[in-house]
Amino acid sequence: CEHRALIAGRCVLELGAGPGLVGAVAAALGACRIVLTDSEGTLPLLRQNKDRLQEQGISFEVARVEWGRSEDHEAVLRSQLNGFDVILGSDVVLAGFDSQKLFESCCALLSCTPGSQVIIGFEFREDWETIGTFIGW
Repeated sequence: CEHRALIAGRCVLELGAGPGLVGAVAAALGACRIVLTDSEGTLPLLRQNKDRLQEQGISFEVARVEWGRSEDHEAVLRSQLNGFDVILGSDVVLAGFDSQKLFESCCALLSCTPGSQVIIGFEFREDWETIGTFIGW
């Protein structure tokens, strides 16, 4: 990986992990702690993939985070009091998704230390308003 230092040795949280591919790659790249999050309905698949990947030596935690929900933020931060060094999100900025709540979760969960960052993977789908709003923050 060309930019392994973005992840290696850092505490990483993925928002909207879905099946967990991006977070699993972060774990394989040497994140010191990785928490994959998604809404309640997605967690069974994410937990199943976690079990399968643990057999291959790739470990991560799974937690529920409904974007913008302070109770979920507090639950995740109980074991990471200062927040996460890196917040990952892939395919989470889409029309119909609540970008404001996504941004609230990023702000609540990201560490305030220098060098902390949010990394969002985005594929343009002819929806300038959604990505424009998110970039505008």
